[in-house]
Amino acid sequence: MEETASIDVQGEKRTELSPPRRRMPLANVLSFVVGLVGIAAIGASAWFYSETQREIVRLSTDIAQLRVSIELFGRQQGTLGHRHGQPCRSRQSPGHSGRELAQRPGAGREPA
Repeated sequence: MEETASIDVQGEKRTELSPPRRRMPLANVLSFVVGLVGIAAIGASAWFYSETQREIVRLSTDIAQLRVSIELFGRQQGTLGHRHGQPCRSRQSPGHSGRELAQRPGAGREPA
């Protein structure tokens, strides 16, 4: 939309057109750069999230492998249920079944 302005100059009527409005090229470039930075930030956060999830799975697998290794080592040494330097109760009294041990007071609790 162009606006015209009528100007009287010594009895003559002249019509002047206002110059067309142009967006500054700097504003266009700046908005484009801000958009690119926003997209890059979203991409970086998605990559970081996936790498963190992968690292959590790796650490969980390592912990599970350590638990299995410790359990197997304990079985090999004959100290299954070995805690805090004391042998397991089931090793001390082989006449008890697992059900009787589970029904004892304090069974299933960690020692203080």
